[in-house]
Amino acid sequence: MLYKDIRQGCEEYHTKPRAYDKAYEDYMCNKDKDAWRHLDTLPLAESDNLLKFLVQWMAWGPRAKVKLEDFHPALQTALQNVAKDLDPLMDKTILDLDLSKTPIDDNKILVGGDLLKIFPIFDELAIRCKYRGYSSTAASKILHAINPDGFVMWDVKIREKYAQNLLKRDRPLTHTWEYAYYFLPEMQRIANKAIKQVIRNKKNYSRDDAIKWLTPCGNSLAKVIDEYNYVTSR
Repeated sequence: MLYKDIRQGCEEYHTKPRAYDKAYEDYMCNKDKDAWRHLDTLPLAESDNLLKFLVQWMAWGPRAKVKLEDFHPALQTALQNVAKDLDPLMDKTILDLDLSKTPIDDNKILVGGDLLKIFPIFDELAIRCKYRGYSSTAASKILHAINPDGFVMWDVKIREKYAQNLLKRDRPLTHTWEYAYYFLPEMQRIANKAIKQVIRNKKNYSRDDAIKWLTPCGNSLAKVIDEYNYVTSR
């Protein structure tokens, strides 16, 4: 069942030497959370730490020859530009984000809530922080680094997996529309389904108990879903 698969994926992920645990733990432990509450005045040292983390996590691919100094102005500008839209999303989890899509007339979909905020945020990060093209993996990892509870990361293997699962196509998910409209809602659906399964199969488990059971490593549920995706996409 899904809830067992997620926990097993998490446990397997942390046995892999290329799972980047140390880089993630070091970054999250040393991150100045208060500074990140004010993106428009973020100190250069914080964006420098983020860039170093992104390089360790191969956000631009294993062969990318990234010069950090080239990315500082782009990242600072991108963060300033998205600060207003991103601020109300800073304290939301993958379970709390409003990713609703309402069918209307003529087979059209009305998109609202947080989806409308995520579209321009993701696009701004992917375009300004690009390396030889639109950098959608980097954009997702920047968003997760800013709010590790709310945003689930992806990489090319994960993007390929969900392109197959959601759209039945070989070309990987890439753009902001696909991240916000397809990928994040699917991650939210998976998270909610797993929680319900835990509660149904474990006696006297609350919602918080279920989340704790799904995250034995102590990372956020959004991060553990990424770990599950990493393992199952390889």
